[in-house]
Amino acid sequence: MRFILLILTVLLAGCVSLKTPKQSPEHFRTLSAPVRQKSLGRLQRWSIQGAFSIVEKGHKPVLANYSWLQRGKTYYKIQINSALDLFAITLTGGPHIVTLWRSARDHVSAKTPEALLYAQMGWRIPIRNLVYWVRGMTAPGTKQVKHDQYGHVIVLHQKGWVIRYFSYHGVKGFDLPSKILLNRPGLSITLVIKKWRLIGV
Repeated sequence: MRFILLILTVLLAGCVSLKTPKQSPEHFRTLSAPVRQKSLGRLQRWSIQGAFSIVEKGHKPVLANYSWLQRGKTYYKIQINSALDLFAITLTGGPHIVTLWRSARDHVSAKTPEALLYAQMGWRIPIRNLVYWVRGMTAPGTKQVKHDQYGHVIVLHQKGWVIRYFSYHGVKGFDLPSKILLNRPGLSITLVIKKWRLIGV
């Protein structure tokens, strides 16, 4: 039994990895925080690929790969594939409705991605705020922010979450996150971004 569990652990690690790709040493420009935020706000069309984990008290841990395509402020498509292909879902969003697809025929809709993901998957993922946070931006509303010497957000308290940024790398003149940790009581989400693609830049 222990041997089987060991094999499964190895397979899981091989299918989904939370390691960030090795990057060459970065030489960042120093910008004021407002200037950097305004620059990042111009990125409205982009895609990212990577992996994430969800560790929540009283629930089984989740480990999965994802790809996220964003077109403007409200249109997005997020594909999620779990370790060992135990499940695969696609989340598509527009200004008034969000749909979770398990197949071409099996789908369900709701008004918000948070309500839909929690109802269908049991996940508490703040998608509408992550649209900002994955770019190293603050979402609209009150917040407490700590920046590094370059003007990057490194710690953000917002919407009941504590968001920590562990690394940035340059993409077409923009400094973008590659590893983010989100925490709230009893819940921790690690988001690794392995590939950025900026559309129209």
